[in-house]
Amino acid sequence: MLHGLMKVENIETLEELRPMLISYFLEVDSNYISIQNEILLLDYPFAKSYFNSDSRHAIKFILNGSSVAFASINDYFVVDDLKSDYAIVEFSVFKSFRKKKKGSQFVERISERFK
Repeated sequence: MLHGLMKVENIETLEELRPMLISYFLEVDSNYISIQNEILLLDYPFAKSYFNSDSRHAIKFILNGSSVAFASINDYFVVDDLKSDYAIVEFSVFKSFRKKKKGSQFVERISERFK
């Protein structure tokens, strides 16, 4: 059971999503990150689509006022032999919250929201 207040909110802008994706891709696929003048840049071609498509969603999880995780969700599934109404395409619990074992609870909240 979660201790404290947990909320699921939409990520409203690419500027808000960008640092989350940079952190995520630094861990899983640094090919989407470039460095220019010592600044990390996001080279992920699908990032803008979360804000100009009704079938893609970027959400964040807030626990006691702090963002602790984010997920990117598609309203479609791209694997033909698996049936689902949505797909979690990116998901990351921020490092400082990983040992608190909240990830599975966040996935449950995604399932409730995208039924």
